[in-house]
Amino acid sequence: MGLVFIFLLTVPMFVFYATGYRYDFFSPTGGLTTTGGLYISILSENGELFLDEKPVQDVRIFRKASYIQNITPGVHRIHVQEEGMQTWVKELPIYPYMVTEAEAFLFPKRPQVRLITEYQTATGSPIYLGMSSSTKILPFASTSLPILITKNRATSTLTLNSEYSFILALFNEQTKSTSTLLKRMTDEISSAFVFSNPQTKVSASSSTELATTTRLYRDIKLYEKGGEIYAKYVGAEQDIPYYFCVPQSSLASTTELYGAQVMKGVVQAMEESALLGTTETTNKSRICRSEIKIDTKGHKVIYFDFFPDNGDLVLLQLDNGIFVVEIDDRSWQNSQQLYPASAEKIIVNNGIIYVKDHGIYFELLTKLLVF
Repeated sequence: MGLVFIFLLTVPMFVFYATGYRYDFFSPTGGLTTTGGLYISILSENGELFLDEKPVQDVRIFRKASYIQNITPGVHRIHVQEEGMQTWVKELPIYPYMVTEAEAFLFPKRPQVRLITEYQTATGSPIYLGMSSSTKILPFASTSLPILITKNRATSTLTLNSEYSFILALFNEQTKSTSTLLKRMTDEISSAFVFSNPQTKVSASSSTELATTTRLYRDIKLYEKGGEIYAKYVGAEQDIPYYFCVPQSSLASTTELYGAQVMKGVVQAMEESALLGTTETTNKSRICRSEIKIDTKGHKVIYFDFFPDNGDLVLLQLDNGIFVVEIDDRSWQNSQQLYPASAEKIIVNNGIIYVKDHGIYFELLTKLLVF
């Protein structure tokens, strides 16, 4: 009889717990409170997750994502950090009975490169010929291979690097670089838009067209309009990424919770829906935009593309450097620099980022090198 009583007493407690209710022991009046959760994927092997400046210990790991439960509703500050990497920070609202999603990315503070030279030693080390031994090759960057520099121009003991010839051809087949994307668009106004997807290999001859017109990754399209870069969702409504949408219940406080840029997009989506007499941008629980502007912080765009194998991040060459910017503009768009403004050209080929900097060619790496 006693066990039955305990069972009848505890079952409601488990039900309340499972549905997001918690008893607030710290409240002066006590009582039940509701909680929410956070599901965050972290594009870094050793990133440490913090919630409201406190390290998160009680977390469930799903592949490269973490799930935090029992979070009190309200705006919370989330950040992910790792030694030697740039920090990702976001402030997002947590709602009762709902799981808020986010994706954190961390790239090295110091550029990481793999130099590609015309000749290399028998052990594969890059070598620069006809230069003073005191010459500094990319002194601000890190590389895992020793760099050899010699005044000698003899190549009899060296081997030709076939990759160098390939990279040289890639860059030579690009159109002549110009100072702004807008100028490039004017030069190519008569050419057709070229689309790509992660399953389609990009040839060297088409890399410039793809970079200066439209890029398509799955159901998200990147394009230029008025000198700005936009990401537009073009797929089915039920599959739209979470960062395009806000809960309908918080519509009145969208500016406060997510920022004026999000509210502007929501209002535009509602106006377009009303004008068309459709409800495509809404459902019972959320309102979704279809377009998000990529924040370039007022700098001119030279090149744009999706970050390799990721439809949520944009790779930008601006007049002040090479950056990765998230499409997710809730609160703000995180932006991290991969390389400074000295870069002349950038090409993405088969998922590899190649850069030319004053006659020096290299692969731009996005992970810390292990020495």
